[in-house]
This record gives sequence, C-alpha cells and structure tokens, in this order.
Amino acid sequence: MSLSVVVELGGVALIALGAVVASVADELLFVVCALFLQFLGLALVTLIAVTPSAGVVTLLVGGSTLAILVGGAALRFGPNGRPAPRAFDLSVVALAIVGAIGLAVTHPLLPNVPVDVAIGVLVLTGLLFCLQGGAARVVCGLIFLTSGAGLLLQAAEPGLSESTRVLLAASQLALVIALSVAWTTAGDRDVRPPRRRRYRTRPLLDGSRDEPGQGGVPG
Repeated sequence: MSLSVVVELGGVALIALGAVVASVADELLFVVCALFLQFLGLALVTLIAVTPSAGVVTLLVGGSTLAILVGGAALRFGPNGRPAPRAFDLSVVALAIVGAIGLAVTHPLLPNVPVDVAIGVLVLTGLLFCLQGGAARVVCGLIFLTSGAGLLLQAAEPGLSESTRVLLAASQLALVIALSVAWTTAGDRDVRPPRRRRYRTRPLLDGSRDEPGQGGVPG
C-alpha cells in the first residue's frame, strides 16, 4: 500500500471521527473538536487527491472557521439545543458512515475510492445533522455539507483554477460568519432579563388597597 493511499485513508478516518464527535455535540467545545478533526482529515485527502496548494487552502479555511466560531463565542448552544445526546444518535451516524462506504464501493462517483468515501461521509452526515436539529448539530451539518460539495467539485475538476478555489473557500467562510452572527443574535435574545409583571391594586371592602403579591390582579 502506497504512502498516498495511507494518507488518504487516514484523512477519511479523521473525517468519520469528526462526524462521530459532531453527533454528540451540544456545546461549542464539541463543535470545535468535530470541525478540527473534519478539516484536518479533509486537508489530508485534498492534499493527495487534488493538489498540495488545495490542501493548504483547506487548512487555512479550517483554522479561520474555528477562529470565527471561538471568537464569536456567543454561540450559546445550551438553551437552544436539543436535550443531551443519546446512544441512538451515535448509531445513526455509524449507519450513515457505513452507508457512505457502501455507496463509494457500489456506485462510485470518482475513480478514487477514499475520496468517494470522504464525500459520502460529509454529505450524508451533514444532511443527518441538519435533520436532527439543535444549534450545534446544524452548524456542523451545514459546514460538513459545504465541505463535501467543495471536495467533490475539486476532485471532479482537477484543472480548477486557483481563483475558483479561493472563491469556494470564501463562500464557506461567509457561511460560517453568517452562522456565528445568527446564533450570537439568538443568544443575546435568550439572555435578556425577563419583563417584570406589573400589578394593579384594587380596593378592599374596608377601604384599604390590595398589595401586589397578596391577591393583586396582574396588569
């Protein structure tokens, strides 16, 4: 087995591991870990299957993505997310990964099987996370989907110009910025102090006023 195949298989394994981590993501730390593994694996696959420069661009996009998410740390996944992950989530992701391997073997899109598997894992798990819902999973799912689409385009068109590769990277970073802003805004709404309820007093039979908290009527 050649070194290039070993590197590609290692990249696919890292992408699959990132998908497993993303399946239990319910806070920013898990999202960062999942995307770090995904981008590292994607860079290894791209480095061998496309060009070394494309692998470097992938690493730069991954580092910028993590910096944007951590820097806009207002991604408050806790209040808006789903309940704690279950073993069922892991089993569904495992089935998606096995399905991606099966599709790559039986219905290959490209002559390179590891690249096919990487694309299948990114697309299938990305769709799965978007359908599962929860802020953390949706963020991972959308980034996985765009990464899979970018890898497919670059692997299917080896002669893709550098300007097009830069445009793909810029579009993915624009998506990450939009997601960060969206969840920052949502988080700010969630932490606003609750409105104080006003009460109006009403006269009692003896002429005194009923005080709030003692039978007063909400205003």
